[in-house]
Amino acid sequence: TDQNTVEDEMSQLSGGGGTELKEGISAANDEFFTDPSNGDFTLGPNNRSDAPDFMIVLGNGDTSGGKIPADTAKNNGVTIFGIAYGGGASVSDFSEISGEEPSDPDYQDYTFDADTDDITDIFQQIGEEIFGTYTIEYETANCEEDGLDRNVEVYVDDFDNADDATATGSYVAPN
Repeated sequence: TDQNTVEDEMSQLSGGGGTELKEGISAANDEFFTDPSNGDFTLGPNNRSDAPDFMIVLGNGDTSGGKIPADTAKNNGVTIFGIAYGGGASVSDFSEISGEEPSDPDYQDYTFDADTDDITDIFQQIGEEIFGTYTIEYETANCEEDGLDRNVEVYVDDFDNADDATATGSYVAPN
């Protein structure tokens, strides 16, 4: 909570060494679950039962050791997005830790190959996936320019969870 303390701690950090994805993923598991090291996967104090669990793992090097804690997280409902950042990171290695379940056949949807030019776009894509933000384009068959209100109904079929949704919006046709 104290900015000076955080800045002092950060100034003492030094670069070097390897990518410890195992430690990072394990630390995230500790936030999600009470005591995963002892097999207790009840919700931890920082986890909400009414919200899905997501983890974003970014690394610029070796992912060794990350698969086991990643599988543990996925087996307990965490979806992992993996970002292989820069030339030292292997997309195929990150694919082993990404996804919704161990050996996820759709891992490619959750694994990204990033560099400085596209990292912002990748985080935006992940945010859209997490928050369920989608763009819907609508083209009407009624092209009459009459300035009248038009209603548009959107129906979303959530085939996985049976949480279908319908929303109605409107717009004013151009004059």
